Formats: sequence, structure tokens, C-alpha cells
Amino acid sequence: MERIQLACPDITEACNLARAFTELARNRRSHLLTEWIRQGERCGQSPIRSFASFLRQDLNAVTAGLTLAYSSCVVEGHA
Repeated sequence: MERIQLACPDITEACNLARAFTELARNRRSHLLTEWIRQGERCGQSPIRSFASFLRQDLNAVTAGLTLAYSSCVVEGHA
């Protein structure tokens, strides 16, 4: 993995951002979300940039999902 990361810095950047997002989502650290979005929007990988922009478009809902103890999954048909 180290050789791949040295040879492909874009992959390293995408992996680091993915790990950081996973960490903030699993641990419900919504206070880190805005900074993650900024970093994602500057990423060299277009899928990461697109995802970050998508999150920014509905920032209030994403933040609520990371902070509130309840969810609307059942109402939306997702369990």
C-alpha cells in the first residue's frame, strides 16, 4: 500500500478523505463536517469533489443526521 501511495498521491488523498469522513460519520462529529467538505471540494478526484458538493447542498440535513438521536429513515422507506 505504501508503494501505491507514493506512486499515486491522488489515491492517497482520496483514501485519507474517505477515512476522515468515515471517522466523523461513525463518531457523529458534525463539528468536523464543514472542514471535511472544504477539503473534499479541493480534492484532485472528481468523485470526492462531487460528494463534498452534494453534502454542502443539504448541509443542514447532513448535520442533523450526524447529531440528532432520531432519524426519518422509516418515513423515507429506508431501514
